[in-house]
Amino acid sequence: MTKPDTPQRQPLQFTLRKLLLWTFVVALGLGVLAAGQPLPLVWLVLPGWFATVFILRWAFGNKWAGSVSAAAGMLLLGWNYSEALPALMPQRYSYLGAAIYGATLGGLLGLSPLLIIEETCRLIDWLDRIGQSHE
Repeated sequence: MTKPDTPQRQPLQFTLRKLLLWTFVVALGLGVLAAGQPLPLVWLVLPGWFATVFILRWAFGNKWAGSVSAAAGMLLLGWNYSEALPALMPQRYSYLGAAIYGATLGGLLGLSPLLIIEETCRLIDWLDRIGQSHE
């Protein structure tokens, strides 16, 4: 009687070095955020935004992550500017003009987390490959 073929073990997806590098990056990011002493709402929004963009990038790719991040920035700043600018300068901005201005800035600002995450992922992958033998 022969044994059935056992499936091959899959290698671990992350190396210990990569997990330690990611731990360092998260600790550094939270340390920089703490040094700025932001409002309590920022402690929820900013790390949540970065985590969402990272998960979307990992699951669906850069196009989806960038689209969702830019759309979130457009909604947040477009709504905020449509409320604030006409109240501050009614002779210069209408609600629609302020919303378009805010949405444009918000779209650009929304892409910033994706660019930071993309370059951080590349840096960590590069650092993880240093010293590994390719046998």
